[in-house]
Amino acid sequence: MHTNAVPASTGRVRRETCRATFLVTYGLGLRRGELLGLRWRHCRLADPDGPTVRVEETFVGGRVDTPKSERSVRTLALGPRLADVLFEHRVSSVFDGDDERVFCNPRMGGPLDPKRYAVTFGLALERAGVEGYTRPFHDGRHSAITNAAAAGTSPAALMARAGHADLATTQRYLDLSGELFRDEAGLLERRLWGESGRKSRYEKAGPSPIETAEVSD
Repeated sequence: MHTNAVPASTGRVRRETCRATFLVTYGLGLRRGELLGLRWRHCRLADPDGPTVRVEETFVGGRVDTPKSERSVRTLALGPRLADVLFEHRVSSVFDGDDERVFCNPRMGGPLDPKRYAVTFGLALERAGVEGYTRPFHDGRHSAITNAAAAGTSPAALMARAGHADLATTQRYLDLSGELFRDEAGLLERRLWGESGRKSRYEKAGPSPIETAEVSD
């Protein structure tokens, strides 16, 4: 905990905490309990091999617990945007010790109150003109996983990143995103058979005899 913390209004600190919570929710797709259970010791923001977050603790039903399955215990790589968000959040937080919670009550240091976050989240949606019912944590996780699938994340990597216990759960997100992994299919064919696929043959060869005959007729 900071010994020379600069006083700041609780409201502003809460809004900044909610902003960081939102970005991490939509960037990593963590479950609510995983977000609330995250501590600074789980965040390796200065790792020479790249910044990561380790998911190994949850806060559900008012108590500390372990993730719901063995696959839910996982290490997630951070992109530069999220790494910066967490770094700035830690610098500005009064509760920045290794055992302190990343997303916490700005006055007491306990877990962030999901209800207060939902209120702030709702006000932000209203200001942005977004209508319709939205679940702050649950829909954020779904959006993160679906967007990761649409971006071309492989099924195995997506399953590991989401902490799913089986591929059937992950497949629902792949179906929702409409991602068919055409690039991966092309890469596999080129590795197995070189440039012998139909696409490259059509690009390099002239029209087939049948096509020529049809044109002549």
